[in-house]
Amino acid sequence: MGPIPDLRVTTQVRRLLLLSCCTAALVLSAQAKAQTSLGMGLGNGVQSATSLGGGLVNLRDLVNSPTMEPARQPLTIGGALGLFGGYTDNVNLSSTGSKAGTAQRGSPMERVQPALDVGLDVSTVQASLHYAPMFQFYNDVGKANQVQQSLSSNLKGEFIPDTLFVNANAFASQASTSQLATANGANGVASNALSQVYSFGINPYLQHRFASYGTAQLGYSLSNNIFDNSAQKTSSNSSVKNTNSATQSEYLNLTSGEEFGAFNHSIAVSAAQYTGSNTQQDGHRNQGSYTLGYALNRFVTVVGQVGYEDLFYGATSFNGSKASQTYSVKGPTGQGGFKLTPNDDSSLSVGYGRMDGANSLSLDGVYKPTPRLAVLASSSSGVTTNGQDLSNFVNSSSFGTDGSARSAGGAPLAYSLGSANGSNQPYRLTRSSLNAVYSADRDSFSLGVSATQQKPVSAVGLYANSSTSTIGTIGWQHDVSELMKSSVSASYGTQSSSAAGGNAQQKNPVAGIQAQLSRALSENLNIELDYTFARQRVLLSGLTNKPVQSMNQILLGLVQKF
Repeated sequence: MGPIPDLRVTTQVRRLLLLSCCTAALVLSAQAKAQTSLGMGLGNGVQSATSLGGGLVNLRDLVNSPTMEPARQPLTIGGALGLFGGYTDNVNLSSTGSKAGTAQRGSPMERVQPALDVGLDVSTVQASLHYAPMFQFYNDVGKANQVQQSLSSNLKGEFIPDTLFVNANAFASQASTSQLATANGANGVASNALSQVYSFGINPYLQHRFASYGTAQLGYSLSNNIFDNSAQKTSSNSSVKNTNSATQSEYLNLTSGEEFGAFNHSIAVSAAQYTGSNTQQDGHRNQGSYTLGYALNRFVTVVGQVGYEDLFYGATSFNGSKASQTYSVKGPTGQGGFKLTPNDDSSLSVGYGRMDGANSLSLDGVYKPTPRLAVLASSSSGVTTNGQDLSNFVNSSSFGTDGSARSAGGAPLAYSLGSANGSNQPYRLTRSSLNAVYSADRDSFSLGVSATQQKPVSAVGLYANSSTSTIGTIGWQHDVSELMKSSVSASYGTQSSSAAGGNAQQKNPVAGIQAQLSRALSENLNIELDYTFARQRVLLSGLTNKPVQSMNQILLGLVQKF
């Protein structure tokens, strides 16, 4: 095993201690829940990315149990330890070919993956925690060694009956700045293409129900997001800096009750303030809206919304150069749409209107025509930043004790870092996805496509790059026997980017495969074989033959559950 530089160990130990302290103080360091909830299905901001495929999620559980189940005991504690050894043929994801500049290099490798799972359900407090750091060592390239932090936890408490509530979340993950991770996640990406992200916050609120007339909710939220880019500080890019952002907001929601019959009224007012360091801009978002829904029958509800917004982002700079100008939107907003509930397990909300200075479509739904088939669809668009998108992911997620993130409708969620990771200026983000999952007795199949567009709204110079991606994924999970399980997923698509000045976008093919074979040796001990493949063509100006990045990685190990 190659030596680990002392400085890197010291840095990672500090991160471990910081994360441990934050985890112990979960109530004081967690992510605030969403500030407004219309309850009738119209979109209100950018939705989180939906993830399907391979070993990333349990497809059968998605079909059979679309919502997260609460802990069944007052306190549950579990864990696991995984020890793996293997080989990768491209440690630093160097490009191949004569134009690459650096040689592709392979190395034997080891991976250590401990995990701690805690569930709490005591009186009026429910909480879950999943902490699973990953230590990765490369025998021949010690400077590439990685420590990846992974934490997901949430807490819901009712401290004064029917009056005072507190929601809290904490989240940590490795987020990739490389296109290779689109298909395979951060585990198959070199450390110099990763950012360690943390999100912590708290959301206390008062709630009162006025008999059958309605409910009032008054709350405050405070969140903090940290982007640790130290792994990207290579000799060729030593000026990369870490970024922090904080958001505090105040909100008031008024929602009508059963007294109004088929009509549903909602008034939402909120004010959010953004502050940050380095590339994080100061700004605010003040908005108010009135929403009216009318249930035509038990299956169809039509919804209309009118409101006003005041959105402002200050200018940003990055590494001493101006990255963006100020961006401001003031004016009326409005949406119209409907919500369909064809059966108890299905719901589809569709809306169209103006928000964040542009017209856009919002779509969010889970449709289960049969007990074995689930179709998930989503589409959203809005102005955001990397920090706010991270907060939105945590706001939108319900974390189980296994660490998986789910939406309110049960869809698996995945966090990905936007391509504008350097300066974090505001950008318009549009996400769309369509996925289908079919579960048989011993097999589960998934098929999906996702599209993302990211376009800065006020960037200047080199920071005005826009990007688009379209990725298709197919997955299969198979129970070979009661003791042996397998899964495989394959992804293919294109990503493109264009610089300032209207340069044409160039398509960049991306392909990836993940496969896993697991066999139980005993009730709590599994042997596991993992394979990862990733490939992309790099877009570098001035090169006729674009270099290719590709990687094959295979690992064999044992996973002991406790």
